[in-house]
Amino acid sequence: MSAIKEVVRRPAYSGIVLCLCIVSIDAGAAEVQFNPRVEVGASYDDNANLAGTGANKLKTFGEDVDARLEMRAIEPTGEWRLTPAVDGAAYPGHSELDSNGEFLYFYGDEHGPRYDASANGYLSSQSLMKNYLPTAALGGGLGQAEPGATIGNLASNRQNLGYIDPAYALQMTPRRRLELNASFVDASYNHELKGGYTDYTNVSGSAAIVLQATQTGSLALRATAANFQPHVGFAANTYGFETEWNGHFSQTKQYYVRLGVERSNFSRVSSALPSGPSATTVSGGIGTHWT
Repeated sequence: MSAIKEVVRRPAYSGIVLCLCIVSIDAGAAEVQFNPRVEVGASYDDNANLAGTGANKLKTFGEDVDARLEMRAIEPTGEWRLTPAVDGAAYPGHSELDSNGEFLYFYGDEHGPRYDASANGYLSSQSLMKNYLPTAALGGGLGQAEPGATIGNLASNRQNLGYIDPAYALQMTPRRRLELNASFVDASYNHELKGGYTDYTNVSGSAAIVLQATQTGSLALRATAANFQPHVGFAANTYGFETEWNGHFSQTKQYYVRLGVERSNFSRVSSALPSGPSATTVSGGIGTHWT
């Protein structure tokens, strides 16, 4: 139970501060909502350590908890959300598999007759254990990647990660729109290089002109740039161009087709490494959300 107790205790202070911040919003200017949720469950896993052979597989029973509080403020021209969350898992008799995580998700949107400005992101501190393996849940918009705990190796390691992706759109004419996007990721680990993990920072941005070609379809011409800076290995500066067609029939019926080219220049972080090469990449993608 120690992992679950830790999960409940660690974010208590920050949660109280966030509640006070939300309550301070002028009640006459915004509708404020508090939406709590708590889930408690039990699980059984016949291969908790993801062993490759049957002789090394570890069978366990576990107990899980997930608690979060969405604090939401709705205004005539915007919406703001803060969601502190904690979750954890405990495996009696196998404390080496215990894990916990604390998260703070945030989202803000402000819009006017011709513009829309938003920011989405989260802060997290979590154990890189099995119950934080990636899932099929879609968090971002269609065709929009977002960072997370991409687990390469199961290790008793803790990741602290911050992510934010501000965006701004300006309707210049009835058929032309300017879109500016940026993202920032900073990750660190309490045991660097254990399990192959290293601290890193990634900054990226894009600028696009979007042409409304039909009532349900638009064409985007986008310039992109990114800088990846790890603590160990090779840093990368990338720039490129992509074009994208979006079909948007409704919130639940949409698709996209994307084609792009990028040029990456690599440089060594340590003088002990050889100089890095350059590379040109051609990429494409297609996806749909249809329900």
